[in-house]
Amino acid sequence: MQGYIRRDAPLTNPFMSENRNIANNSALIQRLHTATETTWLQLGTFAEKQGELDKAVLALNKALYFNHTNTKALIQLASIYRKREQFPKAIECLQTILGLDNKNGEVWGALGHCNLMLDEYKTAFDAYQQALLHLPNPRDPSLWYGIGLLYDRCGCLEQAEGAFKGVLKMDPDFEKKNDIYFQLGMIFKQSKFRQALECFRHIVHNPPPPLTESEVWFHVGQCHEYLNENEEAVKAYERVTKECQYYSKVLQRLGWLYQDTDSEEIKERGHNLVIQSIQFDHTDGHGWWMLGRIYMQQHKHRRSYDAFQQAIYRDPNNAVFWCCIGALYFVMNQQHRDALHAYIRAIRLNPCLFEGWYNLGVLYEACDQPQDALDAYRKANELDGSFDVEDRLKRVRQALQGNPQVNLSQSAPILPDPGKQPPKPTRQPTPLPDLMIHQTTPGR
Repeated sequence: MQGYIRRDAPLTNPFMSENRNIANNSALIQRLHTATETTWLQLGTFAEKQGELDKAVLALNKALYFNHTNTKALIQLASIYRKREQFPKAIECLQTILGLDNKNGEVWGALGHCNLMLDEYKTAFDAYQQALLHLPNPRDPSLWYGIGLLYDRCGCLEQAEGAFKGVLKMDPDFEKKNDIYFQLGMIFKQSKFRQALECFRHIVHNPPPPLTESEVWFHVGQCHEYLNENEEAVKAYERVTKECQYYSKVLQRLGWLYQDTDSEEIKERGHNLVIQSIQFDHTDGHGWWMLGRIYMQQHKHRRSYDAFQQAIYRDPNNAVFWCCIGALYFVMNQQHRDALHAYIRAIRLNPCLFEGWYNLGVLYEACDQPQDALDAYRKANELDGSFDVEDRLKRVRQALQGNPQVNLSQSAPILPDPGKQPPKPTRQPTPLPDLMIHQTTPGR
């Protein structure tokens, strides 16, 4: 019969067809999203290769819009941000990757570099440590180059030297090898002057940017000075002045070296160079200090005092400046109290300043205070055993023992040599464990 419905006939679900359509649409949309994500990623990669970084960033962010866990897009984006020195943005990308896979050694290394560039040294150290733990081969030149920079910035120079040397052993043609030679040169310049000179000469004709040849020649000249090779130092500095006439530091060094001659004409030329350096950069206290030294040699004490005051005004925390004005007080009308205050100020600023302690001993001797003189000379002798302080110590000890044949003699104070490296106050390096203790030493 028409219109008859069997009771046992299955019921038709009116929503089944709709659900099937939704599922089909969802799959289609997902495929479309995936294709769009891949397209944006390819566009970003192409734009980056073409050097169009703005377009690359835009495209890669579009890819991440469709899939925020796209590791390849995050890595590329982090790389671009690092090139642009947008390190906080790079860190954000790298941390997202590590949230997905915290055993990616390369990403940990990149994160260490970003934190290093932001002076976040402890965080950088932790990231580098994780990189060494998770990299299949920890002998990675780029990684150890970053570790070397980290140690250098934290003042751990021995570990920095080991890391940099290890990089050159791992890869003699490392892309930043010239920068490593410069970094090693600056480390050796603390005390190993001949080795520093070799490093600087290695890169002098091809300096790592942003360094220029003139800047490297300046370091070459300083190393020759530290080695008492003044003639070679003059040649290096004169070469710099031919290429850059307004390099005030070079004019100062050259001006001082010209004082070490019997020719009054050359001495006057050096005097004028120091004045010229002040005219180029009147904010630099070292130029005024050197001018004061020249006037002191010429026994022009009033002019020397004025120059030293200008130096101290520009750099009131420079121990060498205070030591020099103390010596000037001592030789100028025997102003012992002013000299004492200046020496004490110098020693407080830099307890390792040999000349400060030695001159303090000379001052106490002149004031007939042998016990104080003995203490000051002992400290000076501890700081620099190469300078003959023993004669003065022997004389003071005999005076304390009541030897009537010994009179405390008055000697002249000594001044820090502008041609030598100014003493630096002791600075505790930022405490960092030695990564090479726990990992494979890079140079082996």
